[in-house]
Amino acid sequence: MQVVILVVMLSINLPLYAKGLYEGEEADECYKPPVDVDLLDNCFSNAARNSNRKLDALIRNTSHQIKKTILGSFDVKDPDSPTIGEVYSQRFLDAQIIWKQYKTQLCLAVAGQIPEDSLTYSQSLDQCQINLNKRHMAEIEAMGFEAGE
Repeated sequence: MQVVILVVMLSINLPLYAKGLYEGEEADECYKPPVDVDLLDNCFSNAARNSNRKLDALIRNTSHQIKKTILGSFDVKDPDSPTIGEVYSQRFLDAQIIWKQYKTQLCLAVAGQIPEDSLTYSQSLDQCQINLNKRHMAEIEAMGFEAGE
């Protein structure tokens, strides 16, 4: 009975225009029958935590690779100036802070379409963050810096 109610609530609460941020393999896995309502939040929060860890590792690795592969003085007139890679890396890291703030605010807005005390609010918030993390990781990977040791 709880599974049917949960699925009906989920389909009623999610407008069509926002479903893309709520859907994902994590939702498919967490809602796989038999659904244990008590474990749903743990399933989604663990998936979100793992997604954040993967993103943070990619950001650290990319920053390291930028510094390692882009050499040369940022200010050619001052040989003691930081390297181009150091400047690029710092700007990249600064941009990640802003992007994470954007992700948080966007997912709060999108999940705000669901009452905060509903069964699916936190799960929708987590799935949104996971999906945005995946898209952002693809953007970072498109920068072309190979994984290093």
